[in-house]
Amino acid sequence: MSKKQERKERLMPNGNPRYLKCFDKEGPIDRYTIVYTGRYKGRPLGIAEYLAMSETPKSFCQHGEMPSKNVTVAALGKKVNFESLPQICQDFVINEYCGIWKI
Repeated sequence: MSKKQERKERLMPNGNPRYLKCFDKEGPIDRYTIVYTGRYKGRPLGIAEYLAMSETPKSFCQHGEMPSKNVTVAALGKKVNFESLPQICQDFVINEYCGIWKI
């Protein structure tokens, strides 16, 4: 396996992004919040970058930042597994994730 393939497998075991947290508010507009974690290049210390989206990212999808200490269930909704997101949301997040990690 090449180093590039090893890196991709390490960052996306079984095809699922490793360094993120997913939350579900069960609301109509900004239902899902995906917080990118890990030490990727350009990530400011103490700041969490996130993606808020509806069940269909084409309807509503917004990037943002917040203090890392605010990444809580109380603030963002119920913590859920990446696999529980609708497939269209998973595809969108994987595309973003690969861009962040340059894989």
